[in-house]
Amino acid sequence: MVCFLYKISINCNIHLNTTCILFIKYILVEGDYTLSTFIAFLFMAALIAVIVFLVLGIMNVIKKNGRAKRTFLYSGAAFIATIILAVTSPDAPAVKSPGPTETVQTPVSEVSQPTASIGDDQPGVTAEQTTATDKQVQGNAEQQKTFAENQIKKDEAKSAAQAKIKAAEKAKSDAAAKTEADKKAAEAEQETAAAKAKVAKEAATNAIPGTIGMTPDQFRTAFNKSSTEIGMDMHLPKLNISSGAVQNTFQYMLSDNIALTGTINKADSSIREINLLGQTAGSYEESANYLLAMGLIMKAVDPRATKEDNAAKMRKLGLMDENLELANLNKQATIDGLKYSISYLDGIGLMFYVNDENDK
Repeated sequence: MVCFLYKISINCNIHLNTTCILFIKYILVEGDYTLSTFIAFLFMAALIAVIVFLVLGIMNVIKKNGRAKRTFLYSGAAFIATIILAVTSPDAPAVKSPGPTETVQTPVSEVSQPTASIGDDQPGVTAEQTTATDKQVQGNAEQQKTFAENQIKKDEAKSAAQAKIKAAEKAKSDAAAKTEADKKAAEAEQETAAAKAKVAKEAATNAIPGTIGMTPDQFRTAFNKSSTEIGMDMHLPKLNISSGAVQNTFQYMLSDNIALTGTINKADSSIREINLLGQTAGSYEESANYLLAMGLIMKAVDPRATKEDNAAKMRKLGLMDENLELANLNKQATIDGLKYSISYLDGIGLMFYVNDENDK
């Protein structure tokens, strides 16, 4: 059904187009420019439009696409126009049927002569009409030219926009690639730095067999402070450092029988070991001074230690035993990363050491 109606609408469109062509031909060739001719043309066009829009409306109803109402309105408007044109025709002649024996003859003088082709000398076409036609053709050409130029501009704008998008995408891709390259470079730099630090640490470890974590000046300051706090008159002056082939050393005599010596790492000038040597046999005062010097050393190398902590170190070294025999004294204790050792050697006396527990 839809196909049938579609064919009808196609045929009606063809008839409408044919009617328009015939009317134009009739106007230009036959030279009939009367109002009735024009109204007759409009009447035929409106009539065909009524049929076309009616058929299209039925098709839209079947298809249910929501256009049926508008199409029927168009058909109604065309029908009204048809009626108006039929009524307002100024010179519609009454149709008279010839009698059964009456023959209609056309005078020879009324037979229309063939018209010349349309041109400058054609009687039915004026110069103004030709000029108007030329202007219309020229206007159409200019419109086509303008349309083509606008289309070219649109294409160029579209190409420019696409190029801009591609450039932005490329810039984004390049930025991402640069970020990734920078990240890899930074990681490589970090790895290199870590490797260098590891090598430096290993070299420092090899160069520093052990350290108590302070320089000679720091030790001297801590020792003198501890001595002042407990009210002793035992202070260290500025220590004289002696340079050696492998390590440096310093030595200071606290009394005639008590000597304080130390070894210093060349790599970082830190103290590797503190040694307190005392020949106190037969002298109670020297023995007491020796023990006090030991306490000051313990406090100097571990400033956070309390009196109780130092007393505990003394006990671990056996110096608080009731049956203490110096000839048999040989003990050591490791506390907070430092190793404390004490021993007695015949002919030398007491020897007290403080060094790194990991000292090689």
